[in-house]
Amino acid sequence: MKAEDPWLSLRPDPALMLGRRIETEHALGIYWVLSAEGQPGMLIRDIDLARSPRTMPHPKGIALRLDRSPEGRPQLVLILLTAEDRDVFHALCRDVISSTAEQCEVGAATAGVFRRLAHWQSLLGQERPADMGPEEVRGLIGELWALDQLRGRLGFRAALAAWVAPEGHPQDFALSKAIVEVKTRQAGSRPRVCISSLEQLEVSHLPLSLLVIELTPDSGADGRSLNAAVAGLLEHASREHTDLADDFRSALMRRGYVETPRYDERAYTVSGSRVFSVRDGFPRLLRSMVDQRIVGATYILDLADLSSFECQAGSWLPQAEAGTR
Repeated sequence: MKAEDPWLSLRPDPALMLGRRIETEHALGIYWVLSAEGQPGMLIRDIDLARSPRTMPHPKGIALRLDRSPEGRPQLVLILLTAEDRDVFHALCRDVISSTAEQCEVGAATAGVFRRLAHWQSLLGQERPADMGPEEVRGLIGELWALDQLRGRLGFRAALAAWVAPEGHPQDFALSKAIVEVKTRQAGSRPRVCISSLEQLEVSHLPLSLLVIELTPDSGADGRSLNAAVAGLLEHASREHTDLADDFRSALMRRGYVETPRYDERAYTVSGSRVFSVRDGFPRLLRSMVDQRIVGATYILDLADLSSFECQAGSWLPQAEAGTR
């Protein structure tokens, strides 16, 4: 579901900071605000100064100020400094609100606010990823679908540890007994996938499976956008442990994802999947077999005549291991 921009209904005042209180119940008084210069911001009143850190977090591109309201109430003000990061700032604000909403006590909520801001300081210290194109969006949806399947077998923590794509690994998942490369194609297109490097279908010590996921555009109730897929997994991670949700957010950013309304524009359902065993005889270009003076290659693999390498749909999934859930 698309998150509406809370600042669109506000109008700047050259002399005042104007705002509107959030609708969510919260131990702290939280407001969407616009600065006198029209910059988006968030104001958090009734901060417990005793639970505030000695060193304030400083998320990149955001000004933080701890002061008092005209009535003398301690408050924290966050103002966005870089207009192009508005969607990231919105995601930060909503995360701070949602992650502390269940705290009934002011001190605990205050501590939670500063923990989230410190986490975002770490995230925003990394270079902001460029927006992904439609093919990249479908590719990440496919990886997240596979991650969700692994979560069902191994639990979220083990599944997230196996997702090595955010670390720049040539393949997407490294399991204890197998490697899995995920490719996503749109229903109705030719049965082909793009192999993006000489290393992608080459491993030395573990079996390699090529998992091809078919996505069908679906604007109905069953369709899920990239943002919706991320939100669903974040909910699972948060149920397991708050730190696990933080780890997942960090992995998403390294993978190139920062929430933006543009990722709500296309929704899909998974309409099928195929699994191929990448073994001797499988058609591929390998680094070990190519002249070293060729530093890279991308090629298109036709899936139409690979029946001898095809496996059962769920064969890439490991058996649940004791103690992993």
